[in-house]
Amino acid sequence: MYLGIQALMPREPRDVDERVVARIRELGFTGVACRFFQPLETSMEEVDRLRGVLEAGGIAPAQANAMYPDLVHPDDAQRRQGIKAMQRMCKIARRLGADNLYVRPGSLNPAGSWYPHPENRHPRTRQRLVASLKEVAAAAEHEGVRLAMEGHVLSPLYSAQVIREVIEAVGSKALGFNMDPVNFVGSVPEAYDTTSLINHLFDVLGPYTICGHAKDFFLQDRLV
Repeated sequence: MYLGIQALMPREPRDVDERVVARIRELGFTGVACRFFQPLETSMEEVDRLRGVLEAGGIAPAQANAMYPDLVHPDDAQRRQGIKAMQRMCKIARRLGADNLYVRPGSLNPAGSWYPHPENRHPRTRQRLVASLKEVAAAAEHEGVRLAMEGHVLSPLYSAQVIREVIEAVGSKALGFNMDPVNFVGSVPEAYDTTSLINHLFDVLGPYTICGHAKDFFLQDRLV
């Protein structure tokens, strides 16, 4: 198992150097998440250089991550751009040697991919997501890359059961789950009983879990 960190990396892969990698090692981490903000414009030469710098410093690319138009975007042209970017990311993740490629489902909220929208839970939104994931998963299978899909109570993947249904509807062994329990704290009772929430997530999605994020949360003493 790799213990990695999502911070400390420059925005641009070309800015990752020996000093960046040394700092990550100094803090006790052996893995790091590698972000690509423009996957369609990233060259394989850039990816090879990044892999070399990480390997030389003893850091593994624990996860590859990218920015792309949401896979549930109601505009088909935008959605197809998201699919194209993630298909490109499958090639990048393989070349980088990343353990997995992170998948963000997105939202219909134009303000952000993790913000609420009344149609995020609509059946047609899930249908678009499944259709997009099938195309991305086909590319992942071809490249031998694992996809780690994340959910959130505000997103179209708002519960363990829904995520399992989507994974099974896509029907690809390349598609797995990125376990991030904090994202599923959707009520005050759940906030006070996170053990039951975590156990439920693993009961439903344990067989599909290939990666996880660890973070915390708190309740504030104020009126909602």
